[in-house]
Amino acid sequence: MKLTISSLLSLAAAEKSFADRFDSAIERNIQGNWVSENFGGRIRRDATDQATTTFAPIAAMISYLRGDGLDGQEPANDSTLKTIEDTYTSYGCYCWANGPENPQSFGGGRTKDMVDRACSVLYRCYKCIDLDYSADYTTLSYTAVFTTDATGERMIDCSSGNAQSSGENLCLCDLEYVKSVVQAKQNCDAGILTEPLRNNKSYCINNAAYQTISGGGTFDHTDRVNNCPLEGISQAKNQCCGRYPHRRSYDDTRRECCEFTLEDFEGNQVTTWRDTVINRCEPQKGGTVVVNDPNSDNPHAYIPSN
Repeated sequence: MKLTISSLLSLAAAEKSFADRFDSAIERNIQGNWVSENFGGRIRRDATDQATTTFAPIAAMISYLRGDGLDGQEPANDSTLKTIEDTYTSYGCYCWANGPENPQSFGGGRTKDMVDRACSVLYRCYKCIDLDYSADYTTLSYTAVFTTDATGERMIDCSSGNAQSSGENLCLCDLEYVKSVVQAKQNCDAGILTEPLRNNKSYCINNAAYQTISGGGTFDHTDRVNNCPLEGISQAKNQCCGRYPHRRSYDDTRRECCEFTLEDFEGNQVTTWRDTVINRCEPQKGGTVVVNDPNSDNPHAYIPSN
């Protein structure tokens, strides 16, 4: 059975803020046995214990991947989705800082912890959806299939239900965020409290400290001096680099897209991309500065930069 939930997602152009350019309907669809068994094909929209239409599909993904509905785990129901929404939105510098009903309001500045960082990464992924597919917003939608792998491990499939690459890639952006916050919770519960590769940012969400005003907290995400400093980094990210869901926006006056072709442990050639500071692509290590092919609709098609 298929559960359809329409969401509003506002996106931005380089010459305007991320929130100002678009106010377009993005349709997220979720389907699978778990959806049918726990929600009967619907989520109540008139109850106080229900997540907002905007965030509900993402909340369902989090609920599914963290194991809700299994013996000994949290139940999977409308109230569960609302609790997830209350936990992960109106939070930090990026996480739906003005509330889940304002999905365009991802904020900015230095992230507070690994959950906030996941929202920052999602912001940059959405910005690339904006840059890559802005002409398609009247039809942009995706279907996420809740399924399992050969070992019975829960997984979410973004490819089989989406004929258009735009929908699949938007789904991958959301799924990468979901995986990150689920992993953060698992690490926190296991006593793995910080990430040394990210300046020891905490894996444990701290709603008492970082719940924004829209969520009933006191954290002011608009304070760019004390709470969410911008660190002098340009916000005019007008190009993208990488492959979804690891495609990130960058400012091409400061950074460039570097392509590497390396050999993995099995001897296979693997191509990766990442944005680097200009003149740091290191061609002596196999790096090539590239840009997206202007003659291709494929966001993963690159040509060498002149």
